[in-house]
Amino acid sequence: MDRVDRLIIVLTKFVSFISKTLGLGAGETWPGEIALKLRPHIAGAMAKSLSKGIILVAGTNGKTTTSLMIKTVLE
Repeated sequence: MDRVDRLIIVLTKFVSFISKTLGLGAGETWPGEIALKLRPHIAGAMAKSLSKGIILVAGTNGKTTTSLMIKTVLE
């Protein structure tokens, strides 16, 4: 990840904090939407920066179910 990606992450964490503080929601949707508008390929850049041994589950629906299935298989 480059400096711009890191700056976007800091910005979106701030947006999340403000959203939660002002009671405008859980602060989970807006940061992702902002990050994707500013840098459409940021998720790929973030995934590449993860160390080996980490499984990234992302998407709109089914994250909890998928995570639980992966956990069960690995156990």
